[in-house]
Amino acid sequence: SAVFYMDKLVTGPEAADFVDINAPVAVNIRRVARAKNSTPEDVTVVILDRPRHAGIVKEIRETGARIKFISDGDVAGSIMAAREGTGVDLLMGIGGTPEGIISACAIKCLGGVIQGKLWPKDEAERQKALDAGH
Repeated sequence: SAVFYMDKLVTGPEAADFVDINAPVAVNIRRVARAKNSTPEDVTVVILDRPRHAGIVKEIRETGARIKFISDGDVAGSIMAAREGTGVDLLMGIGGTPEGIISACAIKCLGGVIQGKLWPKDEAERQKALDAGH
């Protein structure tokens, strides 16, 4: 792809039909909680520990959900969000597109869902994506 980064949202089979990457963070957390018969305070979101995530981290915290920061490896974070028994309910945030593709293969096998949107780092990258038909 012409764009290296993508915004990702991953969850497991219980909530797969209820999340929407275009919905606000709080809406997705409430939907996951409802799908799991719990509350937003019971939801754990895994996210890469990056400065670019300051805004989404604030939104997650405002819901009362827990955050598990990871230093790298959002493939593993995606799998944790899609598997039962990991203590993680969602992955949110911006990571590499190649990792998103690898994650999608594993998540499909687990019955979960990954939703993604290209996240161009600047106008030149955005234009390259448009020129490539994205």
